[in-house]
Amino acid sequence: MEKVFASSALIDLERTRAEGGQPLQKIFFKNPYGLQYRADHKDWIPFRHGALDPAYLQVI
Repeated sequence: MEKVFASSALIDLERTRAEGGQPLQKIFFKNPYGLQYRADHKDWIPFRHGALDPAYLQVI
């Protein structure tokens, strides 16, 4: 993880290290989203780990 994601300002490194698992299964972004590894498919999928701001959901 360190080599690939540590330099990104988008990654919540503390939370990823604490909750991401060993080996790494989840990567937490600083926004309400993250990536989760699916070993059976050998891919990464997005997931939401935080609440969304209702203003974000309003249609203009």
